[in-house]
Amino acid sequence: MELEAKYVFILNAIVMLFFGLSFIVSPYMIMEMCGPTTLVVGVAGEALGVHYGIMLTAVAILMILIRNQPHSDFRQNIFLSFILLWIATVIYQIYMIFAFGFGNPTWMITIGIGILWLVLYVYLYYTNMSS
Repeated sequence: MELEAKYVFILNAIVMLFFGLSFIVSPYMIMEMCGPTTLVVGVAGEALGVHYGIMLTAVAILMILIRNQPHSDFRQNIFLSFILLWIATVIYQIYMIFAFGFGNPTWMITIGIGILWLVLYVYLYYTNMSS
């Protein structure tokens, strides 16, 4: 049984849409659960949280729109861009732990989820490379 990119896109879009809408509706609460509100307090932090939520929602919509695309160079580049996105996200989250000590369980779970998406997109990139 082969893992189809369509299902990875759909599942990742659902998760990103959930987090994106959460950041748009209540950025302070989400940041408080993860820990960075001690550094990013006030309107600036909430505005950045809302913009991050808008970006997550836009990427989720992109994933929904490309889920049924046939294999092509375009789709390989989409896989590559998501690999780079998740590498940057995981590096940023690990940096936040070492620089500011955000070591709570929610932060660790988001790192785990980021690594899971990274592994899935690397797998899809290499399995679809030969097609």
